[in-house]
Amino acid sequence: MSGIVAFVLGGCVCVSGAVSGILGIKNTTCRGMALMSWGCLLSGYTPDCNIVLLGRIIFSAGAGLFFPNLGAVVMQWFEDNELLIVNSINC
Repeated sequence: MSGIVAFVLGGCVCVSGAVSGILGIKNTTCRGMALMSWGCLLSGYTPDCNIVLLGRIIFSAGAGLFFPNLGAVVMQWFEDNELLIVNSINC
């Protein structure tokens, strides 16, 4: 059952580059975070096991859109002289 979640995550990671090329990095990241939040809320507030699995699938689709773009968002957010400090703190 949890192999489905990994399959969705891997598929969305592969699609994330094409989606961010169309929508932009920030829009793709925000939509990924929204899907992750919606999936968590759906999984947390339901007593049905099938809906919990659906929430995990929605969460993994959002994570697949969000995490590949995280480094690009950090690079756009900070100036050139601040990136060294940010990357050293992030490690």
